[in-house]
Amino acid sequence: MELSKVLSPDISGLFWFTTTLKESSCFNNLDYIFDGLLSLNNPKDEDPSLFFTENFTNKIFLYHFPSIEAGNHFQRAFEIISKNNLETRKFIVINETQKNWTETLSKKYSNFTFIDYTNSISI
Repeated sequence: MELSKVLSPDISGLFWFTTTLKESSCFNNLDYIFDGLLSLNNPKDEDPSLFFTENFTNKIFLYHFPSIEAGNHFQRAFEIISKNNLETRKFIVINETQKNWTETLSKKYSNFTFIDYTNSISI
């Protein structure tokens, strides 16, 4: 299913895990959903990036984690998310790596709901 069709008013944000952006099959879709912010800000393969836009008049975020070392940045991500008073606790996980990040997030943050999204990604 197309990513833009999965986004509903009850989604607060997306976590996006990649090994390299150049190989990402989701970059263009996410750039479109986030009003071109990815292209404008040119996220790097080495550093996490956070973007905000609106979805059905609600604030929504995209947190890009580039690499398998993403686990080191979760605490900071959830601090930022908490400060932004998000309407719901439901998130989409876009995973373009070998690790099962949906499972990792679900175990670590059991008070949130994480939906695994696969966009015909072959890893």
